[in-house]
Amino acid sequence: MSQSTYCIRGRQLGPDELETIRVVSERYWSQGRSAISRALCEHWDWRQANGRLKDRACQPLVRLETFVDQTRFRGTGYRAANWQYVGTTQGTAKRGNRHFRHDQPKAVFLYPLSRDFRERLNA
Repeated sequence: MSQSTYCIRGRQLGPDELETIRVVSERYWSQGRSAISRALCEHWDWRQANGRLKDRACQPLVRLETFVDQTRFRGTGYRAANWQYVGTTQGTAKRGNRHFRHDQPKAVFLYPLSRDFRERLNA
């Protein structure tokens, strides 16, 4: 993966943080994503203003995903960076508590955070 920096929930993630996510994900995989996110937040001391861990905010970090507008792009950069194409969205969006159909499905790409991600997804 390139030397890009990602910003997720206000936290900057570079190559070192992504490696930490991979290591922690492999170590706590059998305990589930809540245990993974809790361990990451403890490792980074990532806390809310009230002092509690930001483990809910950390849950999206256990996998990386992106959406590509297929009418404008083919996702070539993601494919070249070893992101995995997993399918398309249904072409809906959420505004508040309501879902509406916009008929613009996006391609979904995931970046595996562990080497044996296929076996783990099929378990």
